[in-house]
Amino acid sequence: RGTPSPEATYSLEAGSFDTLRQSASLSGSFESFDFSNTFSRLDTDNLDKNDDFRNAAYFGNFGFAPGDDHTLRLTVSRTSGRAGTPGPTAEGFTSFDPTGSMERFEQTVGLAYNVMIGPRWSQHASYRFHDLDQTLFGSFGPFPVASRRHRVEYRGDVLVGYEGTLSYGMDF
Repeated sequence: RGTPSPEATYSLEAGSFDTLRQSASLSGSFESFDFSNTFSRLDTDNLDKNDDFRNAAYFGNFGFAPGDDHTLRLTVSRTSGRAGTPGPTAEGFTSFDPTGSMERFEQTVGLAYNVMIGPRWSQHASYRFHDLDQTLFGSFGPFPVASRRHRVEYRGDVLVGYEGTLSYGMDF
């Protein structure tokens, strides 16, 4: 979630094997809105031939709370990556394809609503979409894998007495 006052960070690291890691974040709030964003990237060539790795990621969290008893929150994440697959590198082993690789793209978007209905009863409703595309490249051609999922959730919580909570809901 966003911070009361605006904050920004950036970091950069470099090392052997052409390794470079970067990250940045920005968060804050204004009246009923808050936000938090994080970006990162890692690139390295590693030690062996075709052993490189690339990864980039983003995560965003955006909230709106018009009052103490209602909140609406949007979350977004995206990740993309590539990895070389050099095959077995131990002496005496061979590989079908020492030039193979893997590419991956993944994203998720979610929206959640929370409300307090009196001092003892709360409700939560959310929707999430997840998308994954991954392809392995090798001697036998590309091998794609794809997955798309939708999720809907509802949950209610009622405080019972001083030490209990009754929860009910559905997840589809």
